[in-house]
Amino acid sequence: MKTYILYPCLILFLFAVSNCSPQGDPYYTDHGDWDDSRFPLIKPYEALCLNGSKDWFVQMIPDSVSVTSIPGVRKINIIHQMILIYGIKTVVNFQQAKEGWFVIIPAQHIRKDFTLHQEYLNYLNTINIKNEPKLYEAGKICEYFGKRDTIDWKRIDDD
Repeated sequence: MKTYILYPCLILFLFAVSNCSPQGDPYYTDHGDWDDSRFPLIKPYEALCLNGSKDWFVQMIPDSVSVTSIPGVRKINIIHQMILIYGIKTVVNFQQAKEGWFVIIPAQHIRKDFTLHQEYLNYLNTINIKNEPKLYEAGKICEYFGKRDTIDWKRIDDD
């Protein structure tokens, strides 16, 4: 008699559990629309590239307070909750620049823009990053993200 009650309860339990799905933030799993490629950085920042273009840009998601974007993005990395960016033919401090380096710390609402590599390195040193972190090609990050649901920034080179 006990087994007759146990089996239906077990089946009902397994059915209920199998229909559960992870409740992650879709911001970190969205791959973009039909006309662009996208990968998430630290919310609310994302990297986008329109299909047919090789030019990446970093922007805040549209419903954020600021909508300043960084065009010409070539390389990116995330370390210690900071977004590090290198770009060419970009905009640094509202001026056109041949190249630029950017440090964004979303939790502290900090964004630093540099036209000189040494200034970028000096700033990293002031925030206790003594060795220059490797930056990854935006296309490589997008390819990595395309094969997965999320980005593990420490494993991009493993791909």
